[in-house]
Amino acid sequence: MFFYIGFVDYCENNHIELVEDNIQELQSSHFPLYYPGDLNCIWHVTTSESYPYIMIHFESVSMHPNVDFFTVGVGSEITDESRVFHLTGVSAPRMATINATSAWIRLQSLPFNYNPFQGFYLKLQGETKYG
Repeated sequence: MFFYIGFVDYCENNHIELVEDNIQELQSSHFPLYYPGDLNCIWHVTTSESYPYIMIHFESVSMHPNVDFFTVGVGSEITDESRVFHLTGVSAPRMATINATSAWIRLQSLPFNYNPFQGFYLKLQGETKYG
């Protein structure tokens, strides 16, 4: 007999504050091993007005294509309108720049998903200029 007990919170450190000369690392649960199914992880990233750009350096991206999604948006509210980009699969840009002092990052995976993928590993940094 099998029982589904619901969502397990594998998401840690859901608020990331970027300060001067600070690089923060963020990775999916269990990276570099396979990440679990049934994830809905949300991280809020903030930086100061002196660093008005949030840089995302993608070190590794490996997600189940068209099933699991990595999404980034600006501001604190998670809406389709605030979404900046949406990734799935095994490719990503090397770097992305968000023109905002507040952003959100979301990883969603389906429940009961057989998942031979590692997820993601990235570095976040506040910057004074674009690019």
